[in-house]
Amino acid sequence: MSRRQPRPEPQQACSCSNASSRPGAGPDSRSSAASVSERGRGCQVDEVIARLCERDGWVAMQVELQATFGLRAQESMLLRPLQCLRVSGHLHVTDGTKGGRPRVVPIDAEWQYDLLILAARLANPRTGSMIPDPWSLRKWYSRFYDVLLKEGITHGARGVTVHGLRRAYLQRMYEQVTGVPAPIERPDHRPDPQLHRAAMQRLVEAAGHSVAAKAPAYISTFATFDRRSRPVVSADEAMAAVVAADGNKSEAAKSLKISRQAHPLPVTGNGPRSATHIPPAAPPNQRRIIAGGEAKAGPNCDVSWDGPL
Repeated sequence: MSRRQPRPEPQQACSCSNASSRPGAGPDSRSSAASVSERGRGCQVDEVIARLCERDGWVAMQVELQATFGLRAQESMLLRPLQCLRVSGHLHVTDGTKGGRPRVVPIDAEWQYDLLILAARLANPRTGSMIPDPWSLRKWYSRFYDVLLKEGITHGARGVTVHGLRRAYLQRMYEQVTGVPAPIERPDHRPDPQLHRAAMQRLVEAAGHSVAAKAPAYISTFATFDRRSRPVVSADEAMAAVVAADGNKSEAAKSLKISRQAHPLPVTGNGPRSATHIPPAAPPNQRRIIAGGEAKAGPNCDVSWDGPL
């Protein structure tokens, strides 16, 4: 009967002592790999890892791998860092990927290699993975999230999640490729369209998704912020603009600085009064006669139609 290896003490697996050697580490760095997802939250990866080291260094190392390479939780658990070190320039993620799709993550800095060396020294000597004996994947998965919960690494506590670290990694990648922050951070900074497309493609590949449409889930889009920044036009404002433009809706839209497609202007019809469906406000002697959709002639008025337009 084989002897079970003792569980490592947190300090044996902890890499916190190396954290300060990473470029940009610290609370004031915007482009550092030490930033957490939504940078405005004010919580830094180094602080998170330091707390985790005190409780479980294996979990701390896996969280640091997730923040550094944009890995999913299970990918960081099943990662074999020694194998990764044998291939220069890229991290080959093959185990625990979504849909079983392997992917290649670029290694851009020397300190990322240093982290992989620390992870390789810690890795399970029997399996090569980041799951210590005698834990199985299923039991370690529960252990991992139990530690995070106790340290407040949840939306309900500090508002930080391990998936947020993955978003932060991809947002930094976007900035490295385009030279401007991701839309979710600075929607007023627009990159070169060609660089934007290249960054989106690189994000999809690094995140391990099969379609480019998944990328906005991590960095948002400029179109989203454009929609949010459009002015809100009330029914009265819309009606006044149409009347002032003598019924010319294109001119009315220009005066309101809105798009006719995004903000349909008033039309005549039988629907309820709203910003997109308002009866005409013509002088009394020129009002159209409403007759259930039939064409009628009113005083001093040409034949009008109140049916569907």
